[in-house]
Amino acid sequence: MRAVLGFTAALALGASAAAAQEAEQAGGPLTLLSASASLIMTMTPPEAAADQRTETWLWMFLRDPQTVSTVTYDTLVLRLSLDCGAMTGRRLGYELYRDGAFVHGAAPEMTPYTADNVIQAICAQAREVQTFADHRAARAAATAHFAQTRS
Repeated sequence: MRAVLGFTAALALGASAAAAQEAEQAGGPLTLLSASASLIMTMTPPEAAADQRTETWLWMFLRDPQTVSTVTYDTLVLRLSLDCGAMTGRRLGYELYRDGAFVHGAAPEMTPYTADNVIQAICAQAREVQTFADHRAARAAATAHFAQTRS
């Protein structure tokens, strides 16, 4: 969750608009990377072998919606370029969704991505074998998970 909050604090909504719904057009299935009481992370299949440079869309479903400036979202999607040999990454852009609908996006960023645990999970393909047909199915599963874990 720390990576999401850091990203939210640095979010510049004045950035140039991305082609709407690039992440959604990338399609599925989405593979579950991790789940906590407040965040579920899924990803699209990497576009290259795990030991090479690869690109993926990282979908982060938040239990509680966030608001930056005038944009409220419950899903943050990062387009990542990873060098699995060096275990480094770059954020190529992002999109924000609310209730399954695109609300904002920006690209390209080419900002370093430093969430080592996420890079390792994607590169090692160390993930649970749970996939979702698309982001709407993943959002529904996230909402159900959050309902069960809310204290």
